[in-house]
Amino acid sequence: MKTTDTPSPYFYPSRTLEIRVENSRLMTPLRAATSYEYHAKMKVPTANTLESPLMIDVRRVGAVDLQNLLTQNGTYGSMFKKVEQNKRQGQYAKLKLTMFQPTTTPYVEKGKSKPKKKPSAMDLLKTRATREKFLRFVIKMQIDAQMDLITVPFIKLPFGDMRSMVKDIHRHLTKLSLQPLFFVDLKYAAFRPFVELLVDELKSNAVGLLYKPYRYAAVNYDLLRTEYLDRDVAFFAANTNRYDLDFDDVSTMHYLPFFGNDIYAVARPPSIYKSDEATDEKRTDKTPGLQNIRFFNRRSLKVKPVIASNAESILNDFVNRDHEVLAPILRNRQEAETDLRKWYSLSYLSKVHELSASLVEFESLRKFIDQSDSKDYVKAKPSLQRVLSQMKTTTLNGFS
Repeated sequence: MKTTDTPSPYFYPSRTLEIRVENSRLMTPLRAATSYEYHAKMKVPTANTLESPLMIDVRRVGAVDLQNLLTQNGTYGSMFKKVEQNKRQGQYAKLKLTMFQPTTTPYVEKGKSKPKKKPSAMDLLKTRATREKFLRFVIKMQIDAQMDLITVPFIKLPFGDMRSMVKDIHRHLTKLSLQPLFFVDLKYAAFRPFVELLVDELKSNAVGLLYKPYRYAAVNYDLLRTEYLDRDVAFFAANTNRYDLDFDDVSTMHYLPFFGNDIYAVARPPSIYKSDEATDEKRTDKTPGLQNIRFFNRRSLKVKPVIASNAESILNDFVNRDHEVLAPILRNRQEAETDLRKWYSLSYLSKVHELSASLVEFESLRKFIDQSDSKDYVKAKPSLQRVLSQMKTTTLNGFS
């Protein structure tokens, strides 16, 4: 841990951590680039690069995907190929991760007169043999791909079973001189003993968190900052919301540093037409509309629809300006209302811009924290101040 800034016992402190990776270091608070953002970058005609030193590829594993992985020989190979492709995209990142997270949504059989719900991937993994086979495959895949850390997805189990599984995986990976990164759902009933197991007993220096809004896990957020503030352990929130509708579209990742998180990765957006993007981009349907394309504003920390965004301000956020290429996309944004290809170009640009501008804003926050001036940073961001005040007030009222 490098710096802690605690302005008041009634507001959460913020801190910076130094994470050493081979001959370099990563400083938090930090936003990780996702494989989806790398995909978006490939679609945007700009010389701007994705500057985050950390890349993560989070893949959702549904019930059908799980069954195919466990029963069909070709599935492992195709999944491994995607892991390698995404690793190559993020080749210049200092730390590269991939994770296969089972979904909790029940599978609905199609083609039936009366659709029938089938167990979710998470439900299927309650069976020990199924769970062990799945974990063997995803761990082996990461080892073969030479990922920097071996992520272990969250599987909802009673804590006794969870404890045995975690200790067993940790023992075997560390014997191979591999470092595991275990993920836990922020709403997990045994969240406290799970974190204590990792940090206090197994001496882990990083814990993965499956993001949940503060209002659903306030006690667990409070635990991270009040009891682990001065510990050398980084908390990595994956699948975060891009913005918070409850707080006038404030960027979720930009208030998480004050609520027990050090590293953040945004959730992959759903496909517009529930199909793969390559198919989507060839469609001639009406576009989803400009209200569904949002840009991040560094000054307000909000993620607002493009129709309410200033084109010049967005262009100035790019380090390598490329104005002659990017300006027409932004200034002619109304054309994306009816042209699906232009809609996708504008949408991809919004993701690349947000990552770039967000990283610069986190760098600014780190400087304030290092100078013990995070209170001044919050004062300069009225929208952030409202979020922190309202969340903390809600928590205090709940215990009064």
